[in-house]
Amino acid sequence: MLNLSNVLTGAYPERTFWLNLLGGVSFNRSNCQPYGLKNSWGVSGGLQANVRISRGLSFVIEPRVDIYNKHFIQQNGHFKPYNVMPSLLTGFVYTYHDRYAIERRANGDRGTKKVSISIAGGLASTSTKMKQSDYWMPTARLSYTQWLRSANGLRFSLDGTMRRYTAEGRYAKAVADFDWLADLTAMNYGTENRAWLSLRSVVGFAIGADYGAHKAYFAPDVHAGGQARIRLSSTTGLFVEPTMAYELSDRFKGKNWGRVTPRVLVGIDYVLNREKHTSELNETPEQKNVVDVSGGMGFYSGNFGKVSGTKKLTYNVRAGYGRWLNGVHGVYGSVNETFLKRDTEHTNHITTVAADYMMNIRNAITGEQNDDRLFQLTGLAGVQMGISSGEGRKTKVVPGVNVALQAGWRLSRHFEIYAEPSAVVHGKGIEDSNSPAHGELKFSIGTKFHF
Repeated sequence: MLNLSNVLTGAYPERTFWLNLLGGVSFNRSNCQPYGLKNSWGVSGGLQANVRISRGLSFVIEPRVDIYNKHFIQQNGHFKPYNVMPSLLTGFVYTYHDRYAIERRANGDRGTKKVSISIAGGLASTSTKMKQSDYWMPTARLSYTQWLRSANGLRFSLDGTMRRYTAEGRYAKAVADFDWLADLTAMNYGTENRAWLSLRSVVGFAIGADYGAHKAYFAPDVHAGGQARIRLSSTTGLFVEPTMAYELSDRFKGKNWGRVTPRVLVGIDYVLNREKHTSELNETPEQKNVVDVSGGMGFYSGNFGKVSGTKKLTYNVRAGYGRWLNGVHGVYGSVNETFLKRDTEHTNHITTVAADYMMNIRNAITGEQNDDRLFQLTGLAGVQMGISSGEGRKTKVVPGVNVALQAGWRLSRHFEIYAEPSAVVHGKGIEDSNSPAHGELKFSIGTKFHF
């Protein structure tokens, strides 16, 4: 896009009318029966006339011409060598001016890094079957966002979607999302703005797996969308986030549906490291090393339907070592042993070696060091390698993921006791079945030694 008015008459940001020259290329994917999916390339050009309504808002009229090569669209049952499509678009454009950020940089103020956590739920579908309620899929997401000192953030999410049972069977998908967020309102009004409504753009990708028709596939996607956040308090916000994803799973190879997935989520987010943030959190605590042991009981999906009564219970023990990198973030490694019954006679084992990210949630929420307080709250999330073994069974080694939340009581500078609910997902192959994964839910009691 080239601003012809600025090129011909010089830059003047307050002009009432200006003209932009447009040009570009496109890649297109269309479904043309009976030929199926076809790819095509295109070039475009046009003009965009802008009429200023206010400082940031303008009305635009855009005549343009798009030219596509063969396979874009069929006419009278066959494809032409090229296709020409003129069009006229009208609409509104809002321009964000980062004037506050420029002033802060000039004054040496780089802002404050922030962290937010959010939980959201909503509905997803496929673009070609949105009118069929059987293809509406409940979806849920848990997210952690590291906001940079500007108005941009990196978001990591765990995301799950499941479709109700249909003639094609049940479909489910679990992924990890990696997104780049840009707070457009903060760009205009500053990162410490108190505006009741914030508009954000979202772009990213996901990696994970889907399962349906008794088969599992690697299921990455790319997606983009927006988020409107209503400020409820200085730390809490309610948001609506519509996005559109393009599925890259081989499940939809050769099909004319399923690739494009729109969805809408509604959620709550909570901002950490706000005005109370202190430099203490950038330093490692006095007792930065921790060792712990724990034991407890739980349930395992791999044996739940094979045994009855108390034999459904699993028993687990764990030993681990962690190290705090600063007042909020740390790393943790552990070895865990789970004892379970797959039948009435034999006890089997699942041994896991895990590498986790460790977060002091209380410090993150309060923005201050709280190592001397009685109540502590710690979160763990990471990856693991599991070894399944037992009498009459072939030893299997499979990867997995785990999450845990520890509620602790600091009895002294060095000793802490804690209660921990946790969840583990083992990859395909941990059992002799077609299921893509098996899970454990556990509750443990443990003790820590800080030094």
